[in-house]
Amino acid sequence: MERGLIGGILQAIGLVVVLVVLILGYLGFVPGLSDLMGAGPRDLGIHPSAADAQSATSKIGNNETTFAGTGGPIGSIKLEGSHHVDTILTEEEITAAQNARNYKYDPIRDVQVKINADNTVEVSGRISIPKARDYLTAIRIPQADIDKVLNIAKYLPGEAAFYAKGTVSMTNNVLSTDLSAVKIGNLDVSKDQLPSGTLAAIASTIISKNPGVSVDKFEIVDGKAHFVGTYPDKTYLEPN
Repeated sequence: MERGLIGGILQAIGLVVVLVVLILGYLGFVPGLSDLMGAGPRDLGIHPSAADAQSATSKIGNNETTFAGTGGPIGSIKLEGSHHVDTILTEEEITAAQNARNYKYDPIRDVQVKINADNTVEVSGRISIPKARDYLTAIRIPQADIDKVLNIAKYLPGEAAFYAKGTVSMTNNVLSTDLSAVKIGNLDVSKDQLPSGTLAAIASTIISKNPGVSVDKFEIVDGKAHFVGTYPDKTYLEPN
């Protein structure tokens, strides 16, 4: 599907993390470059197999394949059809499905998603600011909005490790988050700088740009992710 954080079953958790990074631009937050040049992503101990990615694909019912695209962000994603989904995914399946994707403008990589016994979620990985810009262009977010979101890009390294922990849910395409910890590189981001209302607004905008995708319910229950909504039948992605 048209991704980034950002709608649908596999991106519901990852979207929160991408938005956590991008929201800094909205808030005019300018960290020191040295604070962002931390070590690699935190190892959460989630190391799935190829079978986990295949299991996630089977549960979602989406056929994802590569195609030539147009040579730029616009036209690098194509969706076809839509079908109802009501399924449960494990942390291994979510992690495997995200990392198995081969998309030229995917802004996040080396992702691990851990679901704790108290139903909080931890996510770690790397985010590329240049690819975040390309991704937002690919899903046809207006350029003025992209510039606003990525205003901080000139202060960031090309790629930074991130970590977030908290609760996440979505009802009728409206995102709800309560983040207890966010870290970008070596920089701790305070909860005050991440208003959930702004995160929800950006998430709703991104979902609206994804034809065939709707989220009736996304919740963490008994250590697993439960998704109810619609998802495209086929996704075509321009590969790396």
